[in-house]
Amino acid sequence: MRYIIENLKEVDFTSMVPVESTTATGRVAELMLQQQVTIYMKRIDQYDTNKHSLYTIIWEQCSEALQAKLEGSPDYDNYAPQSCPIGLLKHIKQVSLKFENVAYKPASVQDAQVALFSFYQSKHDSLHQYYLKFKDLVDALDHYGAEVGINLSLVRHAAEMNGDKSADEIDYDHPFFKEYLPIAKERFLALRFLRGADRAKYGDLIIELDNDYAKGSDHYPATVAAAYTLLSRRKAKRFTDKQGNNNNNDPNKSGGGTKDNKLDDGDDEVHGVVFVNKNGKPISKDVSCFDCGGNHYKGDPSCPNHQSKISDTDA
Repeated sequence: MRYIIENLKEVDFTSMVPVESTTATGRVAELMLQQQVTIYMKRIDQYDTNKHSLYTIIWEQCSEALQAKLEGSPDYDNYAPQSCPIGLLKHIKQVSLKFENVAYKPASVQDAQVALFSFYQSKHDSLHQYYLKFKDLVDALDHYGAEVGINLSLVRHAAEMNGDKSADEIDYDHPFFKEYLPIAKERFLALRFLRGADRAKYGDLIIELDNDYAKGSDHYPATVAAAYTLLSRRKAKRFTDKQGNNNNNDPNKSGGGTKDNKLDDGDDEVHGVVFVNKNGKPISKDVSCFDCGGNHYKGDPSCPNHQSKISDTDA
């Protein structure tokens, strides 16, 4: 049931279908096959029972308002009679994301597409939260059958990446089109996931990927999962660097950067030193004495002309 909830897909029992033994023969092989069939049928029955139970649990967790919305939708009859939890979960996502069925289907599809391409990671969302929200938006499009990334040029690009020399010959009717379509879609979504990530945290990574590609090295992730891993590792690296430098090199942090970066023209104030005269007055480097031209105020006891005036007065 966990697989159903996480992937919104039926479990594939193809690999579990009983087959005749290749090591036993005669009556022994027959008994072994019969036992496998019995186990297989029990597993299928248990699977169906668990699905019905899961449907009931999910439905009972819905509020009355949500239940009313679900029951009032045309999609309700597609899963309710069979107590299909997958259909129920997809419908709940659809309603939660506010892509409810309307009379004009293109409006719902367009709303779902706009939501995906205008979605960006909030500064309050963790990377995992961003990933889950992104996945919900993609699932909403899949629900309408409006998959993104279905583009002939992207499919041909996927074929080229796979080393297929006949990539330029692929069209919508080509047998390889369906083979490369899922690959093209994943690459497209992976890029959208990267570009929607928090620029303050990962903007430099996007620039690096662009620059690497311009130099002939394609380091773009091929799947959304790979993009998630790339971002998570990048975040850990940046965090380590910040710790090692005590946040002094992060221009986005208050107090970030060193004073040497802020004032690099040789000011004494860079080092936190302010010179004062003997009377305790701060002295700027631009101050000049009118009597001797020295770096002090007129009448400062340290001025040689001032000392001469005092001597003349005393005389």
